Amino acid sequence: MSVEDALLAGLVGLAIGFSKAGVAGLMTLVGPLVTWMRGASFANGMTLPLLIVGDIFVLWKFRGRWDLRVILPMLPGAAVGIILAGTTLLGPLVAHPRLFNQVIGGIALFFCGVQLWLEWQRARVTRANGGDAPEHQPAPPLAGAAAGAATGVLSTIANQGGLVTNLYLLSQRLSKERFVGSAAVLYFCINTSKVPFFAGNGLINAQTLWLDLAGVPFVIAGGFLGAWVLKHINETVFNQLILWLTVLTGLKLVIWP
Repeated sequence: MSVEDALLAGLVGLAIGFSKAGVAGLMTLVGPLVTWMRGASFANGMTLPLLIVGDIFVLWKFRGRWDLRVILPMLPGAAVGIILAGTTLLGPLVAHPRLFNQVIGGIALFFCGVQLWLEWQRARVTRANGGDAPEHQPAPPLAGAAAGAATGVLSTIANQGGLVTNLYLLSQRLSKERFVGSAAVLYFCINTSKVPFFAGNGLINAQTLWLDLAGVPFVIAGGFLGAWVLKHINETVFNQLILWLTVLTGLKLVIWP
């Protein structure tokens, strides 16, 4: 393993653990950044096993602190989304690396645009309410299935279903710990279900698994670090920084794949 590979495995592992433990904004940047460095196929194949390790870490750290009533409505839709994307979209994208890179970049830019729009909407409503932030309204039952399907598709082709999941979970008005724990349950189910499709399309292979093995300790270290840092930083400023870095990375992938 080269020094460059070791550094990549360590940085990706730290970022995934850091994000999974609570500072979720960093995850938006990981996929597009690795895609920029190594291409979309390599990025997806390498990060998936590390994401599963991160899910297991969070399930341990937040054990018992999840709400299955929120997660269960999402699972059927997620299964449909994973199967649809894994059988019809993933193969053609792998066969066209430049297009795959552009899809990853486009998804990243879309997520950033949605996030910026939501922040603008919240600020507008807050001003209209005289400074009081708007309350979250619980999502209707069918929203869980729809959110699950969208998450399944986007997660399968780009490991980027987090924004959809976050929006849905926010609408359920969960406590912070139940939010993180519930997301971990969902993503453990989704990410493990994606493994056969990724392996079948050659995204997970001996090279990516070797790097994953090197990255596992960093995922765990990143998880502990993320849990500690979350208590000591301004999360809004951090997420804004990640958002704009993701915009730049997404633009690069779309324009210069």
